[in-house]
Amino acid sequence: MNERYSWLKKLAVVGALVSVLLVWQAGSSGSRSSTAYGKQGDRVMGGVTFQVDADGEASGFFKSCTGIGSSNEIVENKAADAKGAYVVQKMPGRLRVSDVTITRSLTTDTKFWDWRQKVVDGKMKDARKRCTIRMMDQTGKPVTVWELSNAWPSSLIIDSKGGNEQTTEQVVLTHEGVTVQKQ
Repeated sequence: MNERYSWLKKLAVVGALVSVLLVWQAGSSGSRSSTAYGKQGDRVMGGVTFQVDADGEASGFFKSCTGIGSSNEIVENKAADAKGAYVVQKMPGRLRVSDVTITRSLTTDTKFWDWRQKVVDGKMKDARKRCTIRMMDQTGKPVTVWELSNAWPSSLIIDSKGGNEQTTEQVVLTHEGVTVQKQ
């Protein structure tokens, strides 16, 4: 009898999966300006674009931006607690800022290439720029703005994987500090 009704069980599972997918699709296909909120009211961003501007020298829109942030080296100090036992106390050491990698589909715009050429030519005084990165939501409104101080392109790679994949331009921005301005 169990084998006779196994198709019914499979049909019920498939029906449940289809229902979940339809509910998920309906929730994610609302207006493009809809925003999901977390427990503390933080917006969860999807489908964002990054507008990058290096003091007017080079600017453009990028589909991906990774590496904005910083970290500290960890310094371990041996210390004694109140009872005289040795403990290891961890302290922040030297601050390190991460390089930022921006990627976009290749365009005919060569401003980032020209900016990189200043580094190649050894013109670092001219190459260092205040670089502004704006994260734009689906409506084109800036959500968060980061400023990189003394940024310069340490790498620029044109990548074509072949086939139907788009050719991309990837720029690595090295800088000396980052600040954030919430919108």
